[in-house]
Amino acid sequence: MSHGLDDLKLVTQVRTTLGLLEAALGAVEEGMALTDHDGIVEWTNASFDRFVGRLQFQSLGCALPDLLPEHYLLGQSEPMVPRRFWEGAPSGWASWELSLSSPRRVIDVSWAQVSLLGKLSFVFAFRDRSAFTPSSQPAKTPE
Repeated sequence: MSHGLDDLKLVTQVRTTLGLLEAALGAVEEGMALTDHDGIVEWTNASFDRFVGRLQFQSLGCALPDLLPEHYLLGQSEPMVPRRFWEGAPSGWASWELSLSSPRRVIDVSWAQVSLLGKLSFVFAFRDRSAFTPSSQPAKTPE
């Protein structure tokens, strides 16, 4: 006996669930990106797309460090060189400044290694915390 109708219902349910998941993750404030182990972007949410100023399909297949705006480790005056900042740590976080002048824009970056379909990947979250960073503290300026 064929289960064609049951299979069709299952496929429809999976598509519906994936659509709902995509919409929900698109509404999240944090920018999110999924990459392979080497940092090649495989998926992004709408907040990440706004953060890097690209459409999702323009980010797919690109190296994550190449997409990110110029940034500085919190309190440092030299911009970070685009690199795989997550190397050597299966999970972690850092605070970055996006500008050394006012207004201050500070983001927290966190990442975690995950195993998906038998391969290692990374999920990244970028959270704007500028509103929670005292603006009375001037950012360091280059000497």
